[in-house]
Amino acid sequence: MELDISLLFTSGWGSPERIRASGRAYELGQRMGWSNPSMLRALRGRADLLAARGAYEEAVRVARELLAAGERAEAPLYVASAHATLAICATMRGDYSQAWEHAAQALDLALNPPHALTADEMRTLRPHADLAAIAVLIVRGYLDQARRQMERITSEEDWITPEVTCFVHSTVALFYAACHDDRRAQQQAAKGLALKGNLELPEVQARSEAVLGWAEVRAGQLRQGMKRLTAALTVQPRQGTLTLRFVQLVLLVEAYLAAGDTRAAQNIVEAAMAQVEDSGAHNHDAQLWRLRGDVLLHGVSAPGDDVVREAEACFQRALEIARQQGALLYELRAATSLARLWARGGKKSEAREALAGVYATFTEGWDSPDLVEAAELLSTLV
Repeated sequence: MELDISLLFTSGWGSPERIRASGRAYELGQRMGWSNPSMLRALRGRADLLAARGAYEEAVRVARELLAAGERAEAPLYVASAHATLAICATMRGDYSQAWEHAAQALDLALNPPHALTADEMRTLRPHADLAAIAVLIVRGYLDQARRQMERITSEEDWITPEVTCFVHSTVALFYAACHDDRRAQQQAAKGLALKGNLELPEVQARSEAVLGWAEVRAGQLRQGMKRLTAALTVQPRQGTLTLRFVQLVLLVEAYLAAGDTRAAQNIVEAAMAQVEDSGAHNHDAQLWRLRGDVLLHGVSAPGDDVVREAEACFQRALEIARQQGALLYELRAATSLARLWARGGKKSEAREALAGVYATFTEGWDSPDLVEAAELLSTLV
């Protein structure tokens, strides 16, 4: 298991090297049974690897095997690890309700363990339990809770190795970017790179570099930012990791739009939608449909009726998916895009009704960029 944890950071979350090491450990565990901690760690590593590579059916099967084995062995930490992996799989499939059921159980056990955790136990369980919960909180619109969890996990550095610390900061940076919180995203990405030093952590480094490139583009440093972002996004596919891939593609589309490269943005959207069908990772379906509509309208001062109808259909599809999945943040973004389109066409009353209904559903996060943007738009729809 120590080898698996090391490979997770040095070779990548879904790397071929982890496949080989995990496969050998899993075969040994099947022969010996899952009754001792070493074997439970191997089972946990296998479930985590399969989830990272997008093999969700197999990951769920192995995670449920871990859940049962952990319960038999009265090992609550491995029960929590199983719930964390099940949460990741449900998130990637776009089932945010089920994802939260598992993430909440994993996080509760992580924060309230039955005994003081050793460093090894902490690395076995966390930070995956924390990050799985944060991802779901963001999408479900609990933005203040997500921010508090991110602040907590990035301040708890006394129990983790430098590799885990960098992993945490780079992932939290990506989560802040997904919330359009440019300042905090840059801070976490820069801190992750600074702490990395001379460590060889290609996937973790690329994640931080991608966030910094995205932020640079949004700040007007177009050439430098796009070079940095596109270079960083070539790393993860080589590592075989699918987890977090689509949120990075969403950031890439946003960057291309900010840079005014509509054709490139459209190509990424279409390629990402094709990857969704191949992978079964539906957690960003609503985002991609919204972005498809945004791309159609970007830079067009007077879109024709056909373009308007097509963009409107994209936003409506994004709204439908977000509601089905319980993705309140994505629903708000789709409603904002649709309301802006309708307002341009003189349909202010319909625009206000569409956006106000979603905005009123939120119970927190009023100072977050998406809610501020929605509130500003609503103030013009009078």
